[in-house]
Amino acid sequence: MKPNFLFVILALLTFVNLTACDATGAGSPVNVQPAAVEISPTETPLPLPLPSGLVSAEGMVAPVQEARLAFAIGGRLVAINFNQGDPVTAGATLAQLDDSDQQINLQSAQFQLAQAQAELADLEAGVTPQEITRAEANLVKAQAVLAKLLAGASPQEIAEARAQVAITQAQLDQVLAGTRPEKLEAAATQVLRAEMDVRLAQAQYDRVVFGVPTDAEPVAIELQKATLAYESAKAQHDELANGPTNAEITVAQTQVDAAQATLDRVATAPRREDVLQAQSDVTQAQAQLDQLKAGPLAPKIAIAQARVDLAQTNLAQAETELAKTQLKAPFDGTVSAVTGYLGEMIQPGAPLFILGDTSRWQIITKDLVEADVAKVQVGQMARINIDALPGQEFTGKVISIAPISDAERDQTQAGEVTYTVQIEITNGPVQTLRWGMTAFVRIETGEKL
Repeated sequence: MKPNFLFVILALLTFVNLTACDATGAGSPVNVQPAAVEISPTETPLPLPLPSGLVSAEGMVAPVQEARLAFAIGGRLVAINFNQGDPVTAGATLAQLDDSDQQINLQSAQFQLAQAQAELADLEAGVTPQEITRAEANLVKAQAVLAKLLAGASPQEIAEARAQVAITQAQLDQVLAGTRPEKLEAAATQVLRAEMDVRLAQAQYDRVVFGVPTDAEPVAIELQKATLAYESAKAQHDELANGPTNAEITVAQTQVDAAQATLDRVATAPRREDVLQAQSDVTQAQAQLDQLKAGPLAPKIAIAQARVDLAQTNLAQAETELAKTQLKAPFDGTVSAVTGYLGEMIQPGAPLFILGDTSRWQIITKDLVEADVAKVQVGQMARINIDALPGQEFTGKVISIAPISDAERDQTQAGEVTYTVQIEITNGPVQTLRWGMTAFVRIETGEKL
C-alpha cells in the first residue's frame, strides 16, 4: 500500500499545537506557524495500519472448482478426446486407455453369469412331465432286465439258441470241406462255354475288320463282353479249385463261437455280477424318478443362487475394471491443460488433465499471517483488486479458512506463518479473469455478506 503523507503532516501539526497549549496555560490561544515536513525521496516511509476491521493479503485467481485428473490404472493411451481450452460436460470421456484385456474379462464374466442364471432358473422351474415320463420308462426297462435275469431263459429261447449253433456249425463244416466235385465240374463247364463264346466273337470281329471296317465297333463290343465273361467264369473256377481262404474259415468260426456263447448264457443260471448290476440299475432309475417327482431340493437351489451371486460380483468387478480405462470429467468445466500424448504408457495416478469450472472464480490467499487470520470468518465480505485489471474492483466473500498453516502443510516452506483463505468472487467483470492472475484483497472482518 502507498503511505498517506497528508496523514503524517496532520499528525505532526496536531502534536505541535497540543504542546503549545500546555506551555501557556489551558485555553490560552497560541499562534503556531506550521513547520514544513520534508521526506527524503531516498527514504521509504513506514506503511500505515489499515483502518480497524480490515485485513489484507495477496492471492491468486483460481476456479472455485478444479481437479487434476489421473487414471487409477496404468496402460497405453489410445484416445484423447479434448484439448486445452475445450469446454466439457460432467461425465464426458476425456481420454481412453487400451481396454482389450478388460473387454475379454467382461465377456467371460457375462457368459458365466448367464450360465449360472440358467441353471438356477431350471431348478426353480421344476420338472416337466416329459422328464418324468422318460424316468418312468428307464425304470420299467431296468426292472424288465432284472426280472429276465432272475427268471432265466424259456425253453423256446434255449431251443432257438441250440438251433443257431447247429446252423453256424454246419456252415463252418461246409467251408472246411471245400468244394464238392460236381460244383467244381459245373464251374469248369462254364469256363469252356465262355471260352467258346470268346472264339466265336473273335472270328466275327476278324471278318468285319478285314471286310467292312465301318461295322467293326459293334462286333468289338461283343468280343469284349465275351472276354469279360470268360475271365469271370475262370476266376470262380479257380476259387472253387483252391478251397476256402483263412479269412472265410475265421468268419465261419466266429459265427459258431457267438452262437455257442448265446446258448451257454440262456441255458445256465445268470451270473451273480450280472444280477447285481441289474439291481443297481433298478435302484438308480428309481432314485432318479423319485427325485424328479419330489422337485428340486432346497440345498441345490441355494448352491445355484450362490453361483449366481458370485457371478454377479465378478461381473461388477469386471465392469469396474473396464470403467477404469476411461477418464471422465467429474463436473462441467474447461480443460486447462493436457499432459499426455497418444500411444504413451500412462502410469497410475499421474495427472493427465487439469479441469476447472471457470463459471465461478475465487481468490486463494498466499500471505495471510497468523495475527490476521484469527480475525477472519467464513461469510465476511472482501474487496478485490486484480493486478492485471487496474481500475476494476471485485467483491467477494470468504468461503473457506484452512485449519492448518501453509508451513505445516508443506514442510518445505519456511519463514512467517501464513494460512490459506478462499474468497469466492461474487461481483465484478468475471469474464475478464484468467486462471493464475495475482490479486490484492481487503477482508472486512466486521461485516458478513
